[in-house]
Amino acid sequence: MSHLRIVGAAVTAIALLVSLSGAASAASHTAVRLWNVIGTKQTVDLLIDGAVVLHDVAYGTVTDRVEIAAGSHNYELRVSSTHGSVAKSAFKAPAGSSTTITLAYVTGQTEYLDELTTVEDAALVRVWAITPKTANISPVDVVEQGEKLGEIPYFIIPTDYIKLTPGTHHLALVNQKTGNAFFHFTVDVEAGTNYTAFIWDDNGTTRANLVVDAESTSNTAAGVTVGWDAANSLLGLGILLSGFASWLALSTAWRRKRLG
Repeated sequence: MSHLRIVGAAVTAIALLVSLSGAASAASHTAVRLWNVIGTKQTVDLLIDGAVVLHDVAYGTVTDRVEIAAGSHNYELRVSSTHGSVAKSAFKAPAGSSTTITLAYVTGQTEYLDELTTVEDAALVRVWAITPKTANISPVDVVEQGEKLGEIPYFIIPTDYIKLTPGTHHLALVNQKTGNAFFHFTVDVEAGTNYTAFIWDDNGTTRANLVVDAESTSNTAAGVTVGWDAANSLLGLGILLSGFASWLALSTAWRRKRLG
């Protein structure tokens, strides 16, 4: 009976470890979202591999993420009211990644990966400014108190992620050729969090929307989420089985010695 209880406990532990592995794999989502800044200001749908994943995305909207399978995909952007196709393209979604698709003008779109790895003691901020002004005067600098932090090389391309200290930052978009600032905006950021500042034109008024791309959920020094992945789970399973086999062998030898 004691051996049956031992084996039962070991099987339960192994099952728990395998379930943790499965839960961790399921938690590693691959996702996509859409920013609609089409010049015609139409409401659009996003289709991935022929299936509608986002409905009625209004002009200026940054959608929530929707989960998709990792790998290569074809997508289409179409006008919601008429189902007329606006743009088509292909992209690759690495496992566990997040991609932002941007519809910037008729028959024009881009796809960029979001940074999901956070920094413990700082914020990471990307600036994405699609406006008539940035279209006309690119490249544009992102400046804070006279210091250049990043560059928008072309109006449909965002800056790299910029490392900022936690707190409030007063930023400006500056014409790289003349040195003149043409748009000022303020961001309040927290450590261990990544953001994108989406900037667009709303009928002549420039708007800015700061959206969280990733947040730290770990207490580790790296400030990133750490969990069981498949490799760690298999390693842990091997250690558990090895330890159980060794314990069982020692237990059997001890019992034989007592009986002898």
